[in-house]
Amino acid sequence: RTNLDYLRAARDAPDDERQAALRDCLAEAERMSGLVNKLLLLARAEAPTAREISRVDLRRIVGEACQRIGPTGSLRMEADLGEASVDVVGDREELLQAVLLLLENSRKYAGPEGSVRICVERPDPGWARILVEDDGPGIPEAELDKVLERFYRASNVRGRTPGSGL
Repeated sequence: RTNLDYLRAARDAPDDERQAALRDCLAEAERMSGLVNKLLLLARAEAPTAREISRVDLRRIVGEACQRIGPTGSLRMEADLGEASVDVVGDREELLQAVLLLLENSRKYAGPEGSVRICVERPDPGWARILVEDDGPGIPEAELDKVLERFYRASNVRGRTPGSGL
């Protein structure tokens, strides 16, 4: 059955059942939207298209990503964006998507009671760094070289959490 089937069935249901059906449909629509966005990001990354390269402030991109993700439940989210701008040259939308993916993964693995911290810094002239820390299980040191492989999931979380490693 599809979301529309559930909504049609709930049309004549009591208010609490109808509200529950709407919440379930919204959650499923958000999940599917996230999956489609991730697949589009993969397709764009492989497409030979011109990127919109410009100078952007990495702090603003991380701040926007934090606002979009936001804390959920008892999860604590902390952003240390510093005082000075951290300008980089890149495609603003691709940088934003990368930060959103980092934060989504951190939030997922930190769990509902955990915490996520993101920091933007300039360690040396000409370099920018985004640090993300969470309360999750971490990545085994022997697998660190694989984390950028498409669809890779660390052995200590494979099968325990939803996701496809996009």
